[in-house]
Parts: sequence; structure tokens; C-alpha cells
Amino acid sequence: MPTSYGLPKSHSPRWSPPPEICPNSKPAIYQIQETPIDYETITLPYIKTREDDLSWIYDILDHKKEQNRIVYEDNLPKYGFIMIPPKQSFEEFHQLVIVKELGIKSVRDLTSEHLPMLEYVLRECQLIIEQKFGHSSNQLNFYFHYQPTTYHLHIHIRLKDIKKRITKTNILVKEVLKNLKISPNFYKEATLPFVMKEKDELLEKFRQHGKRMEIINNKMYYR
Repeated sequence: MPTSYGLPKSHSPRWSPPPEICPNSKPAIYQIQETPIDYETITLPYIKTREDDLSWIYDILDHKKEQNRIVYEDNLPKYGFIMIPPKQSFEEFHQLVIVKELGIKSVRDLTSEHLPMLEYVLRECQLIIEQKFGHSSNQLNFYFHYQPTTYHLHIHIRLKDIKKRITKTNILVKEVLKNLKISPNFYKEATLPFVMKEKDELLEKFRQHGKRMEIINNKMYYR
């Protein structure tokens, strides 16, 4: 039976209506269980309305902007990538790895056909970071966000921190590799959890379709 890092046990949380917003209250944070059908009928149409959000990614890949910030670039056909720190991060060490292959929006699009690319990127990034920054692979977390903030496949790399664990909605690359080796279409067929804040557009789409969601404000939420 395939395993999925962070996927919770089957449960049916009660639907929660949007809370009253007080001037000094923090926005409610919800966890949603996205089925493959939800992805096709709700999330994917939403993604198609956000294609303009990819311009900053394409500007980096096309060498139009931020070239002085690139840590490393690999031009190997189909496996190539760019490593660059995010513009804003609260972490001491944080890198983004942007794959060059177009059309892979998130982990939802990954199948066993992408295993060679993912294994190559992971291996090369571990070597690069050890050479440039002195961090060994066992000091690092390589993971995807789901939902991502930008729908072009990219990997986050951060130092491991026992105080800041990987959450249910951050999926470790090594777990993606393991699951795709067991089930070639695992992420196309899995129910994946994700979190959204009150008034986020995608959250509203799910609410309009009457989908169940659980308020998790009192639980750990770390991106």
C-alpha cells in the first residue's frame, strides 16, 4: 500500500462556516482534503486563471531578470534547473530549485516518468549545497508546497529544524520518490490536504462547491 508523507488518516471533519472577523483577530486557517475530482473540477480551472502569475518564473528561466541572484544553473536537457534564493525568507538558509521543464504545475502532475529528473535534481542540489554552503544532505529538507504559491514545479530547500517540522501540506521530495516508485500515478490519484487562509480565492472556490473544511488555527502551520 503506497504511503504518502503527511497524508492524514481518513476522517470526515465537520464543515465550518466562515467565522466572524474581529478587527484584531487573525484570519482563520482551513485545511481542505482535495480529491482527484476536486482537483479537476475546482483547482485546475482556478490554476488556468492564474497563468499571468508565472511571469516572474519565466523571466528567471529566460535570463531576463535576477541573473545576479542565481546560485547555480544546470542546462542538461529535460533535467535542467535553476537554484536561486527567494526574495523574501525568514530562514537563515532557503533556496528555490526551479525546474526548466515547462508544464509541470505541481506534485499533482508528477508520475513515475519524472523519477529520473527528480532523482537527478535532488542529487545535484545536494552536491552543490555541500560545495557552496557546507551543508550536508542530512542537514537539509527538500520539499514541495501543496498548494504551491506559483504553479510551476519548484522545490524548497531549508535546513532541518526540530522546532519547525515539515507539516501535512509540505511534501518531502524523498517521499514523492518513494510513492511514485510504488504507484506510478500516485499523486494523480491521491487525496491531498492543503491549507488556505480565510478569503483566499481557492478556498472560496471550494466553499462555493460545498466542500468540507476544518479550521486549524490552533494547530501548527508552517510554510
